[in-house]
Amino acid sequence: VHNVERPFVVVGDDKESAVRRQFSMAHELGHIVLHNSSIEVDELSREEYKTMEEEANNFAAAFLLPKESFLADVMQYPNKLEFYVELKKKWKVSISAMIIRAFKLNAITHNQYQYLMKQLSKKGWRVKEPLDDLIVTPKPVLLKRAIDVLITNDVMNETEIVNELANYGMALNTDDIEMLLSLDKGRLRKKDSNNIVINLKRE
Repeated sequence: VHNVERPFVVVGDDKESAVRRQFSMAHELGHIVLHNSSIEVDELSREEYKTMEEEANNFAAAFLLPKESFLADVMQYPNKLEFYVELKKKWKVSISAMIIRAFKLNAITHNQYQYLMKQLSKKGWRVKEPLDDLIVTPKPVLLKRAIDVLITNDVMNETEIVNELANYGMALNTDDIEMLLSLDKGRLRKKDSNNIVINLKRE
């Protein structure tokens, strides 16, 4: 963008839950932070690819479940599956990912880890977990607020914002920009203050 290389992460809407979608985004962020963008995935061996994916997963887990604060929570009942449902409400991370994180942080033994994973499978939670239908996907708000501030305070108008984005190599139509920034539909369509509205009264 604007002659500067910038990484973009595009996440599809085919994920079955908000927490899995969030983990996917953190996983891709891990690739950006840890791995060279010039790497050709097709040229990697199976072991190299597996290592890269594991590193990205570990990054995502550490990013979403910071060691000290997560341990303070999980150590209360680390080997009780139902407790992870309660933790999911707070951390917005899948139960399976939290169990793996707990194991890697030595909060549970290998036997406890295997037991929890078997219970997860037995309940059918590997496919769909509790709260998957209730936790909603968060929407971006920072850029939306920034746009509102610019327009409300007459720093830039709608047309100027669209043109400025185009100057930085992001020439998109207003509908696409509004969708990407979670703006209300029509937010970037400049209002014509010179229009005169005449109400016609029917006889």
